Amino acid sequence: ASDLKGFIKFGRINSQTDRTLFKSLPITPRTTPTVFLFMPAHPEIPPSLMPIADINVLTLKRWILNELPIVYRTPGSAEAAEKEALATSRPVMVVYTRASHTTPLLKAMIYKFSHAASFLVVNSHHQLPRRNDIVAKLFYDGHEVTARHLSTKTIEETLSEMLKEVPLEINQLNVKQLCRPAKSISDSMKV
Repeated sequence: ASDLKGFIKFGRINSQTDRTLFKSLPITPRTTPTVFLFMPAHPEIPPSLMPIADINVLTLKRWILNELPIVYRTPGSAEAAEKEALATSRPVMVVYTRASHTTPLLKAMIYKFSHAASFLVVNSHHQLPRRNDIVAKLFYDGHEVTARHLSTKTIEETLSEMLKEVPLEINQLNVKQLCRPAKSISDSMKV
């Protein structure tokens, strides 16, 4: 769990105290451990059950990433992404990375904030000086609002701070609630 804490929160279902939730899941007493992924941000997606297999960090990480819906687009170039972001009145976050693909942590953070803004990801952006550089620019109502470097240690807090710079009534999700501590079992399992 400590290796995966950057992109998912873990919780445990107690069959005594969480009886309703426990009974609603397809669990039999002999299938242990049983791993479910809950996505409260997308209630239309039911909880998914990890196939019974050798559960280790690598297989769990791969399964989680396969289960997360892709909620961003990858335009062909930085210019195309910025042009698209400037053409809309909604909040749009353009994320630039040197990596050739979207990293697991970035994919999970984009999923978490997908109700607050649309995301466009520009991979293999060679104008960034260092290999692990990630830069995010927030666009709103036809202009750039802010730009920040993202650190893997503070990516969640940085994105939350950036989104506070656009009017909250435009966002579908109150940004102040994005980093709140888990209060229930379904909260504790959300990405």
